[in-house]
Amino acid sequence: MDFNGQFYDTPIILGRPFLHTAKMNIDFPTDDFDDPDVIDDCVLEELEEIENINLEEKKEEDHLNLELKPLPSSLKYMFLEENNSFPVIIAADLSNEQEEELLDEGARTSRKPQRRLNPNIMEIIANGLVLHK
Repeated sequence: MDFNGQFYDTPIILGRPFLHTAKMNIDFPTDDFDDPDVIDDCVLEELEEIENINLEEKKEEDHLNLELKPLPSSLKYMFLEENNSFPVIIAADLSNEQEEELLDEGARTSRKPQRRLNPNIMEIIANGLVLHK
C-alpha cells in the first residue's frame, strides 16, 4: 500500500485506522485477540451513531403534517386513528351507522371473484373434437 505520507487517507480495517492495528496480535487458528475491547468499542460507537440517526428520522416522521386536498361535495375525509392520522376518503351521504361499519376493524370487503376473460382453448373444445395431441 502506498500512502504518500498522508495519514488522513489511511484505510479503515474493522472500524479502526490501519496504524492502530500495529500492536495488536491476532491468532486466527484459536480466534484469540489481544485487545478485543477496542474493536467492541469501535463497533458500539458506530451502533450508537446509527441508532441516533434512526431516532432523528422517527422524530421527523412524527412531526409530519398531512396536507389534505379539498374534495368534491360528494366525498369527505374520515380518519382511521384518533389523532387524525391515516385519512381515508368516503362518500359524504353515508349515515353514521354505515360509516362505523365501513371503518370497523373487523370489516371485510365484499369483492367477488371475477370471471376469466380468456379461457384456454382446450376448455372450450371438447376432448372428442381434438384430432391430435
